[in-house]
Amino acid sequence: MKIAVLGAETMLGLSVVRQLRQRGWEPVVIDTGPVHKDWATYAQLIEQVQCKFVVNTMHLDEFYSTGTVSALSRSVFRKIAQFCFDTKRVMLHASLSQVLPNDRESYFAEDAEYNPSSPLGEYLMTAEQRVLSMGDYGIVLRVCNLFGNEGALFKKLNTLIKDGGTMRLRDDYQVSFTCAEDVARVIVAIAEQVRFGAPGRGLYHYCSGMKASPYEFGIALNDMLRQFGSYTESKAKILRAKRDSFMVGASLSCERLLGDFGIKQRPWRSALAKDVQQFFSLKDY
Repeated sequence: MKIAVLGAETMLGLSVVRQLRQRGWEPVVIDTGPVHKDWATYAQLIEQVQCKFVVNTMHLDEFYSTGTVSALSRSVFRKIAQFCFDTKRVMLHASLSQVLPNDRESYFAEDAEYNPSSPLGEYLMTAEQRVLSMGDYGIVLRVCNLFGNEGALFKKLNTLIKDGGTMRLRDDYQVSFTCAEDVARVIVAIAEQVRFGAPGRGLYHYCSGMKASPYEFGIALNDMLRQFGSYTESKAKILRAKRDSFMVGASLSCERLLGDFGIKQRPWRSALAKDVQQFFSLKDY
C-alpha cells in the first residue's frame, strides 16, 4: 500500500516514513517545506502514485520557526483536504492539544470543547474542523506536544549544553508528554487498520502513559542529548521553577483510540532515544 506523507521533513513526518518502510509499506514522501504556490503539484503527485491514504503533518514547523502559518500554507492545506474528499482519499491529520484550554490538571476527552488560547491553537482548530467536515474521509489525531524540530525544548536544551547557561523548568505539575516516534507508531497502526476495513473516522486523542513534570522531562532529555551529541564541556544548569516560558499544553485521554483500534499508551521514555537520534540527523541541525 502506498501512503502519502505531507510534511515529511518534520520530526513526526520522518518518523512516520521510517516506520512505514520498516513495516513493508511504500511511503510517498512529499516535502512541503517550501510551499508551492500551485497546490495542484501535491494533488497531481498523490494522483499519479495512486495513494488512497494521506498523512498530514505539514506546517507545524512553519509556525514554530516564524510564529505564524501563512495564508498561502492555509490555502494549500484547504485545497489538498478538498482534493482528498473529492477523490475519496482518507486524510489523517496530526493536530496538537493547544486547541483545548491550557489546564494541566485534567485530562480532556475527544468531545471536549475547543478553547484555544494561542495563535497556534486557532490555526489547529480551523484545520481540525476542515478535516472533520470530510466525514468518512477525515481523521484527526490530536496529541500532546511533540518535542522535535517542531517544538522548542530540543533546540533550547541543545543550545544550552553547547553554550552554557541556565534553564528553569516547572516542577509543580504533572503532564503526559508525547514523542514523535510513538505518535508515528499510532499513525501507522491507524493507517493499517483503516486500510483493511476498520471504520476509523473523526477525532482521536493520544498521549503518553507516563506523567512527568517539565523539569523531570527536561532532565531526561538533557541526559539523552549528551549521550548522542558531541559537546565540549560547558556550564549548563537546569533548575526547578514554579513558572517558566515553556508551555506544554493540555493533557489528553485516548479512550476512543483504544476502543476503535486497540492502540495502547506507552511511556514517553520508550521512544525518547529515537527522537533524539533523529534530532541530530535532521538537515536543519
